[in-house]
Amino acid sequence: MGRLIDIEGTQGFIALGIPAHSTLANVWRIHRRRRHQRDALNSIECAISEAKERRTQQDDQALWCGKSGTYRPKFSSKFTWQNLRNPERRKAWSYMVWFQNATPKFTFITWLVISNRLSTGECMAQWGQGMAISCIFCFDPMEIREHQFFECGFSHQLEEADKGSGSRALHEQME
Repeated sequence: MGRLIDIEGTQGFIALGIPAHSTLANVWRIHRRRRHQRDALNSIECAISEAKERRTQQDDQALWCGKSGTYRPKFSSKFTWQNLRNPERRKAWSYMVWFQNATPKFTFITWLVISNRLSTGECMAQWGQGMAISCIFCFDPMEIREHQFFECGFSHQLEEADKGSGSRALHEQME
């Protein structure tokens, strides 16, 4: 029938008189059958009794919830991850960031920038006092994402150097 907590919730344990963290072997050993007003509880009582009658001397077996709610003895990290996460629709920009042969470091930083999770002065100001929140290149009073990539004079110099004379000029500018 599945897990008791999934079928009846925590009230099912109470109504059946079963401790919440019991194994099936413990239930077979200590449980006494009762009559209930709800049919669902009576069918659970029947299932416990039938399982107790046909049980073997094998130990309990851990089963893992797999694809579409089926339980299997073999663990799969893929199915476990799919059961744990809340899937969302793919973002429109994801194909520009996550693609084959992309450099992981650059991809990760790009993802941080797009989702506005980069550790800028603006973010660090929210973390606590004593953090430097100004731009380390041009000393603008507040370092924000837009400033870092589009407004900072130093980043414009780097862009111009990259377009113009190539890597030697870029290296000279950075010194």
